[in-house]
Amino acid sequence: MLTILLALGLLGPVTPGEEPSTISTPTQRIIVLSRANGFAQATHAIDPYDVLNYLVDLSSLLEADEGFDSVDIAILPASAVQGFTIPESGPYQSTEVDDRHILIWPQIGEGNQGSAAWAGKGTTCGFEVSATTTSTPPRRWQRTVLIRVAQR
Repeated sequence: MLTILLALGLLGPVTPGEEPSTISTPTQRIIVLSRANGFAQATHAIDPYDVLNYLVDLSSLLEADEGFDSVDIAILPASAVQGFTIPESGPYQSTEVDDRHILIWPQIGEGNQGSAAWAGKGTTCGFEVSATTTSTPPRRWQRTVLIRVAQR
């Protein structure tokens, strides 16, 4: 499980391999978590060979005067078996952007990129985001994020 301690940062354009907290994210790859739903579906599917950044927006889970103290990301077991991963180290590790957003790089492991599971409409993979707020006492949220993976 990956633990990300959130800190203030900026989001601006750079190329992959540079400081991850400054990489821009197109709006179709922004995943908004909400209080109303226990899950969020990414609107942009990934190809199993893609390495793309997604911005997870946690702000609607927060009160005006709080942020997140910690965020844990755990791949769903069925997705892990298919090779779906969010790297915990290296240039594609998840990073904090600020106390309301995290940048992730979901991808399919090399040994699974050619799987028949990605043919046609593909398969939905997912991960859980568990977060603890800075409020006293701290509040906790858990949401499931789903991303469709399909060969293009």
